[in-house]
Amino acid sequence: MYSAVRVDGVRLYQLARSGVEVERKPRAVTIHHINMLSQQDENTYTIDVLCSKGTYIRSLCHDIGEILGCGAVLTNLRRTQSGVFTLGDCLTLEEVIKLRDNTEARLISAEYPFSSLPKIELDERQTRLIGNGVRLSLREFPGISKGRICAYKQGGVFLGLVNVSLESGQLYSELIFNS
Repeated sequence: MYSAVRVDGVRLYQLARSGVEVERKPRAVTIHHINMLSQQDENTYTIDVLCSKGTYIRSLCHDIGEILGCGAVLTNLRRTQSGVFTLGDCLTLEEVIKLRDNTEARLISAEYPFSSLPKIELDERQTRLIGNGVRLSLREFPGISKGRICAYKQGGVFLGLVNVSLESGQLYSELIFNS
């Protein structure tokens, strides 16, 4: 109940804080691994979870307790990675304040968060069309099947994100940085 998921336009955590409980639809998630890192006492453990987006660790903890028949509650949660970003990429507020006058000190490329996605290079015509919001036929891109793709101009310049519509058989612009 304490999540940002909306039910009839209202966030679950808002309903929960008002004392209202509603039925929640189950979601399919992927747990890639759960590792126990340490045991503080007989009933307190630190675990590391690598999971897909949409996973609620509080719910996972509750489910583990239900399966074990003893109940379980989450007392501390620390996200150590989101996409390609890890704790090593993070800055404290104090570090941000020190760097605010030196903007180049922590700049990253626009393509970095998408570096794990497949890549395509568009020719000059395709770049112009996709930059203007025109959809391109998938026939122009053999081997592309589905999902988000990093698009590059000729010469390896990052253009942005494109996506595949299997229904229409077209490639369309999703987020263009540099047309």
